[in-house]
Amino acid sequence: MFGVNPSALTAAHYFVVIKIPVDPPVSTEICWKFGTNGAPDTYPWISTFGILCGAFSTSRYGLGDPAASLTAWRVFEVISTSSEYTSNLDGVQLFTTGSNAVGITSNCVLAAENTFGSTPFNGDFAGIYIFSAKLSLVGLTVMVDYLNDRFGLSIT
Repeated sequence: MFGVNPSALTAAHYFVVIKIPVDPPVSTEICWKFGTNGAPDTYPWISTFGILCGAFSTSRYGLGDPAASLTAWRVFEVISTSSEYTSNLDGVQLFTTGSNAVGITSNCVLAAENTFGSTPFNGDFAGIYIFSAKLSLVGLTVMVDYLNDRFGLSIT
């Protein structure tokens, strides 16, 4: 998945183009585990119908339940640096904090199937893009334009 040892990265900015068939889902959707917080990320967690994410971090954050339906293609974005953890859905901020410790596991998991005692991921990924630093405003604009053109989206 990575061209370098992921545990050597000191920051990450990633985008996932994703959808699930039913919102809220009938079971917890385990999507990935890129962080060192010991728990997988969920999109969403069934008991709270919210997204739990700790990708590229030593912590796991409750991002809440977005108003947008997760049954349509969405762009889920995370920025993890030593001074920021921010998550966005289609360019709209779900969560941010200025307190974060970057943690990237060398044992990454994507679309876990019962790996964490849960049901297999029931959804679709169209693209996953991971950068080893927070994108500049110009880089972010280029990436958003690419995602909009590539997948017929209208994110900001």
